[in-house]
Amino acid sequence: VSFAPSATTAIGIDGVTSDALTRVNVYYTTGTVATCLQHPRHAHPTQLFRRRVSMNMLPEIFRNPRLHTGSGYHTKASNIESPARKRPRGEGYSSSSSWHASSSSSSSSAAAEESSDIMPTSDPGTEEADAITQLARLEEERRALDDEIYSVKAIVEGFKEMRREEERRQEMRRREEQERRNEEARQRERRRREEQERRDEEERQRAQREAARLEEERRDRKEQERDERGRYCKILAFDSDDVDRNFDHKVTCIAMGGNRCTFFLYESGNVAWTKGMPKLLHNKLNGRQRNLPPPVYVAMGSEDRYYVRFEDGKSEWVGPDSLSDELHKSERAISTVAFGESYSSWMVVYKDGGWAYEDIPRGLSDSIHRMSSSERSDVEACTLGPDGEYFLKTTTNTLWLGGHHLMDEIRDSKLRTRFTSIVFGEGDTYLLRYT
Repeated sequence: VSFAPSATTAIGIDGVTSDALTRVNVYYTTGTVATCLQHPRHAHPTQLFRRRVSMNMLPEIFRNPRLHTGSGYHTKASNIESPARKRPRGEGYSSSSSWHASSSSSSSSAAAEESSDIMPTSDPGTEEADAITQLARLEEERRALDDEIYSVKAIVEGFKEMRREEERRQEMRRREEQERRNEEARQRERRRREEQERRDEEERQRAQREAARLEEERRDRKEQERDERGRYCKILAFDSDDVDRNFDHKVTCIAMGGNRCTFFLYESGNVAWTKGMPKLLHNKLNGRQRNLPPPVYVAMGSEDRYYVRFEDGKSEWVGPDSLSDELHKSERAISTVAFGESYSSWMVVYKDGGWAYEDIPRGLSDSIHRMSSSERSDVEACTLGPDGEYFLKTTTNTLWLGGHHLMDEIRDSKLRTRFTSIVFGEGDTYLLRYT
């Protein structure tokens, strides 16, 4: 900004008249302020430049254009002023003041923006030297700043490294803590497995002991059942060699009937028989498929009568209508079925101790009528023969035997307290079981 006061400007600038003050140039981009004053003893004016003038110093310069700040230089106007541009002595300034923009980048652009009656205000060589000096100072400051930045960065990097080291320590502590927890978890899991294995072993041993106990009970019960059935036998039968060969203590059921046939049923479910089995029963049992329920009880009589019960609870029979009526109407579990001398003769004993019969030998019916009420409810088994023979047994091991000469033989022998059951066949044959 260039300011040139007119001749009428009042005296108020520390004794400097408007004639003495010819121009003030303010370079706002560089902070340089130049004043052009008429020298009191010389004909030519002088210029005074001040560098890096602050906004607080600028009003002081306006009040005292001769003020020295210690950061400038001065030149004679003749060094920078063109002779063609010199104004004759005594020629005044324009009455109106004018402001012109001045460029700080070059003195030529600043001179182009000034009015035609304003002289140049600075020496380009000096300005360049000052700029070079300022540049050197700034470079030095930059190097110092770079050094300081480097030092500060080193400090910052040191703190970062400290944080990273702390983070590594924390990560290590975290991993150690996690490993400790994992080890504790492994220890707990190992103790849990050991405890579980101990309990499993105890349970296995307990189960083995229980299984052994149950197996022993089963064997004892089976041995008891074998004793109750009779481990041995006294035989008088057709095909006696085959009968003797087929009998052992594992036989659960023996039946005689049909056409001189003897039938055996074993604990395993297997069966064996001699010739003469009733045809319909033979068709049921011969070659029976393994996927079908095996028989668990068989009874036979004369005239092709039979009764068979299978493992699934189903049963089949051939006999008189009265037997069929009894079996159909009753839902009680059957213990034994016996077929007598005639086709209509039969007796059924139930597992609850009850019984039913029709056309049985008179000696058996008389024995039943002579029983007490408690004995009548304790009947366990009964067999009948084709010639009026009979055998009756109660749960209290009371035995009735009649219609056969074997009765006297048993009464007079050691078999009296040992025999368990007897079945009768044609021709006075029989099979007696004892223990």
